[in-house]
Amino acid sequence: MGIVKYGVSVIVLSMTFVGASVASEYEAADNSPESQLCLAAATASKFKMHRQVADFTPTVLTSKNYRLVANKLYCNGMNVADFAKSAGNFEVANKLMSYRDNFVQIRDIADQRHGSVHIGSK
Repeated sequence: MGIVKYGVSVIVLSMTFVGASVASEYEAADNSPESQLCLAAATASKFKMHRQVADFTPTVLTSKNYRLVANKLYCNGMNVADFAKSAGNFEVANKLMSYRDNFVQIRDIADQRHGSVHIGSK
């Protein structure tokens, strides 16, 4: 039984090192807040990304900062939400996608009413 445990642990450790060597590394081009946000979008947790966005501009409403970042920030030529998604950080990508302006739905209210209306008696 000891040999089996030893063999399994060697396999698990070797797969961990292989996975770590394949993972992409991201580094900021400079110390600008925009580069730090791009780095956070690619690598940070949802909480750390929230702290970066909240500190981006001095405003009371963090949702305004999220809208600004999600719609105006581009990382390596991609929108920051798409950049986070391509980096594999799906939690941050989904959060940023929810603040993007390109999800607009227009409904014609008058078109929803069907049938005929009778006024008076028949």
